[in-house]
Amino acid sequence: MRLERDDFIIQSIPWEVRVIPGGDSRITDCSGMADFGNYVIFICGDMPPEEQLETLCHEVLHVLVRGREKCDLTREDDLRILSVMLADTFLRNRLSFAPDDERGW
Repeated sequence: MRLERDDFIIQSIPWEVRVIPGGDSRITDCSGMADFGNYVIFICGDMPPEEQLETLCHEVLHVLVRGREKCDLTREDDLRILSVMLADTFLRNRLSFAPDDERGW
């Protein structure tokens, strides 16, 4: 997966998204990481594109729920709020993916 852009606005804060090699020390034992100090999301580039997209969603959700310790994903209202925030993040940033292979990923 190759993102068309590497700058995201999440909750009015600019974040950078970097796809890096799997052996990179910043993402040991995981497929991605949100660096809250530097506003960078790291995604392991050695995974299939579908898993990279799932990881990006996962890391963006980490950013969205930070400071919301009372968020309960078993409650429909809390889940709806997070879903809207995630969709808003992707829509505002015009998330799109550049084709890397014949599947269009």
